[in-house]
Amino acid sequence: ASRRLRRAMVGLIDLDIRQGDLERLRVGDYNAYDDHLHWTQHKTGKAQALPVTKRVRRHIVEAKRQGRDFIYDTTNVVKEFREARHAAEVRRVLTLRAIRKTAWNAINRKTRDAGKASQVAGHASTRTGIEHYEIPTNEGLRSAVNHIARMFAVSGRR
Repeated sequence: ASRRLRRAMVGLIDLDIRQGDLERLRVGDYNAYDDHLHWTQHKTGKAQALPVTKRVRRHIVEAKRQGRDFIYDTTNVVKEFREARHAAEVRRVLTLRAIRKTAWNAINRKTRDAGKASQVAGHASTRTGIEHYEIPTNEGLRSAVNHIARMFAVSGRR
């Protein structure tokens, strides 16, 4: 996978936000005082704030140094993602949304609170995550995390 794609995947996994919101994140959305990213969700129009991980903070600093407005360059990310998936010989269809589902499940399993996982994912209700995102077995979650880690050389945060 290209460096740009790996960075975008780290952003999707670490922040657990929609790809459309990731594309819109600007360097100015980062507040160094509370170490959070503040933005408005495109789909719902709700104001969101998430703590920043070390890796995402490095991306913000790098974008600032390079004079870019946006933190992530997501040009052709979907095409590159499909090519990387094909090159990794992933048999099952792994989508960008599946990565988000995996992050939701990891948060849900770690906290044992679907409400908290849904809040981080920006869902309007807890029911959305339970009905559309929940992977019923640990094995389903483990295989998805392993595919992501192998494809993008990202260690799982579990």
